[in-house]
Amino acid sequence: MRFAHSAEMAWEAGMCGGLAAMVFVRDLEMTDLPNDMPPHIRAFVRQLVCTRVQFREVEKYLERAAQEYTSAEG
Repeated sequence: MRFAHSAEMAWEAGMCGGLAAMVFVRDLEMTDLPNDMPPHIRAFVRQLVCTRVQFREVEKYLERAAQEYTSAEG
């Protein structure tokens, strides 16, 4: 979904749980960013989007660690 302006993106972020949820849960893409977003903010968003793979790998690791701990305790 391409945002018409930065305020629209801000409103959507507020409704879906924040910027982290937009990037890591709803898979925000660079093509979704509004045209009025300043270049340096756009670059920061690009950096966040680029960490999505690493974020998911850490998330999977933590899920496995919790399951293994629960299984060992059980």
